[in-house]
Amino acid sequence: GYEGARVQAGDPLFELYSPQLVATQEEYLAALRTANKMEADEGAQRLVDAARRRLDYWDIAAEQIERLRETRTPMRTMTVTAPASGTVTTKQITEGEKFSPGQTLLHITGLNPLWLMVDVYEQDLSWVDVGSRAQVELPYDPGRTVTG
Repeated sequence: GYEGARVQAGDPLFELYSPQLVATQEEYLAALRTANKMEADEGAQRLVDAARRRLDYWDIAAEQIERLRETRTPMRTMTVTAPASGTVTTKQITEGEKFSPGQTLLHITGLNPLWLMVDVYEQDLSWVDVGSRAQVELPYDPGRTVTG
């Protein structure tokens, strides 16, 4: 995802590698193996549930967790997808850079409707009325004109 990119909800934005993510997946797989050996043991099932919740904290899609359960192979990277449709208006990280929990990596802005505040020179006021249509070229999308 780069600034100016249009994305739809669910589109892949980037791949994330985290040793903690891999360890959390391995915990989940170990809990599943233990639960399979102990069959109806409540304690083993509680371990599986707790490990599953830790995966949920990573915002891993249910389909990815199910694939992990079926393949028994941890994902080395996680695909981060767009939570909403819009335009990437700010990118605050580069490839290979470390980041912290809670750090904003990208801003995705819904641009429908789009509100603009413009300054008009006094001598041009006679050309502008409430409800006037305008054409605007936005700096993050050069060459594209928005009319409204």
